Amino acid sequence: MQAARGEFSAFMSGPMRNWQYGQPNWVQPLDDVIANPKLTDPSWYGLADFYAGLLLSLRWSGKIGGGVGEGPL
Repeated sequence: MQAARGEFSAFMSGPMRNWQYGQPNWVQPLDDVIANPKLTDPSWYGLADFYAGLLLSLRWSGKIGGGVGEGPL
């Protein structure tokens, strides 16, 4: 994302990395991508198939040093 070439990778991260990657806008919320059937086929996955606690741990408010479990996915 830093190169701004339109080629993106997806990776799993955690709060410490989110705080580091959030400031340069390398972390983007997935809610709109998941909700858009042109980008994500709803027949391919089901959010209910994921543990609720796991999904909650992947939410972040964007606040450096906190906000884990809050905000967008």
